[in-house]
Amino acid sequence: MPAAGPRTDPGRVPKFPARLDLAAQWARQGWRGHTAQSGMRVLVVEDDEGIASGLAAHLGRAGHAVDCTASIAAGWRALTGEPYDAVLLDLALPDGDGTVLLRRLREAAPDGLPDPATPVL
Repeated sequence: MPAAGPRTDPGRVPKFPARLDLAAQWARQGWRGHTAQSGMRVLVVEDDEGIASGLAAHLGRAGHAVDCTASIAAGWRALTGEPYDAVLLDLALPDGDGTVLLRRLREAAPDGLPDPATPVL
């Protein structure tokens, strides 16, 4: 199976696959969490309402449960309250740089919430 990512042709702009099917990819790789048939639980941390709602709509149509937050603080509260299969993280948030949330997640204890192994895009 070819690697995921942009398809390129010489002299053309890269084209990305139109469908984001992370659940199927992770299920094939034996990732913990839901299967592609049951969907995933995804946290979107994005302060731009248009981007957040677009991501939520697209992921929802693909069968995933989506929660949206607009700040580092709200994202952390969500991560400590619910298990997520993936996080889509904006870097420029109103209360700081999204890498602060990523660092905090990776430094979390491995035996509870949040799960430090949660994939972050």
